[in-house]
Amino acid sequence: RIRWNFIAPLSPNQGGLWERAVRSAKNHLRRVIDTQILTFEEFATVLASVAACMNSRPLIALDDDPTACEALTPAHLVVGRRLIGPIQFDYTSIPDNRLTRWRLIQKIAQEFWSRWHSKYVAQQIETSKWNQKKENIEVGDIVLVNHDNLPPTHWPLARVITTFPRDDGCVRNVEVKLGSSTFKRGINKIARLPINDE
Repeated sequence: RIRWNFIAPLSPNQGGLWERAVRSAKNHLRRVIDTQILTFEEFATVLASVAACMNSRPLIALDDDPTACEALTPAHLVVGRRLIGPIQFDYTSIPDNRLTRWRLIQKIAQEFWSRWHSKYVAQQIETSKWNQKKENIEVGDIVLVNHDNLPPTHWPLARVITTFPRDDGCVRNVEVKLGSSTFKRGINKIARLPINDE
């Protein structure tokens, strides 16, 4: 019961959201590969890492269960489960000429993750002018917490357990539970995942 819709050849402007993701990947790849000459196998390895990074991003909260903190990812649609990469040594601060080829490939993948992840999370965090009213974050919402220096394919999802509204009724700070720990964050450091109400 799958209905396929194809865009016209050589018309990426008709692709919308998925073509924008391809453009984003290409832009970041150009910047991290720079002048490196990669073999076919090395480039294929980098592209596999890039695909894992992009397919691990959370799209929508899976359920309203207050004890669970799961999100649907593109990887669920491809392999049936979320992707979790191994924690690796950080090679981003080591000069390229001191790295073996395999470590250089890992460094390129880590730099791609760092650039793409920070840009993606920044786009997900709602920012608006103070004169526009927006929906408050509520207790029980699943949020993506903005952390620096995360390893590839790791997305810290937390559940909001307390909100701190100001005098005007707008929530500016929340307390979230991530794993077994709780901490306070401003709403400019979290992105709420949408919940499917249907």
